[in-house]
Amino acid sequence: MTPTLRDESEALRIALKVGLLGVDAAVAWADARILAAERPHPLLCEIALAGGDHPSDVARLLARLPGEPDRAVAEGLVAILMNDLLKLAKVPAARIGDSLILAVHRGWLTARPLKQAASWEPNSRDLDDVGPDGAPSDAAIGRMSRSFSGGLSRRLAKAAASAPADWTARPWIDGGTPT
Repeated sequence: MTPTLRDESEALRIALKVGLLGVDAAVAWADARILAAERPHPLLCEIALAGGDHPSDVARLLARLPGEPDRAVAEGLVAILMNDLLKLAKVPAARIGDSLILAVHRGWLTARPLKQAASWEPNSRDLDDVGPDGAPSDAAIGRMSRSFSGGLSRRLAKAAASAPADWTARPWIDGGTPT
């Protein structure tokens, strides 16, 4: 299934709101959609010219595109986007995890595969490995970090594979990942 313009804009809106992508990605997306359209929607032109705008302002423009997004498709696109960013090492796993947890907590992502991807439990052995100050040891923190990253990668790959759309963000995320 090919996502609609509104499905894509909703996925981008969520990615902007949680800080996964910068305004440049929305601008690159709008540019690509303008070039591909016979008669592009005027809001696409506004988004394409929004390079210096605040992410929340661009998110509002994305939400104003006509039509209703298919929530399952839009959330699937977010899963694909997160998976692409993680695979390409464009955004650290911890940042992707934080963004995922925030989006689930705020109710912007409700799909079961994404909720499962947002959950992670540290190994109890690592929680018991503490230093003299009672805090987890450096070794335990390293193990937990690798466990989180590996688990997140597997869970996001599974969520992306279950997405009801064939899509990738790779053509325009290079210029649009936040710094």
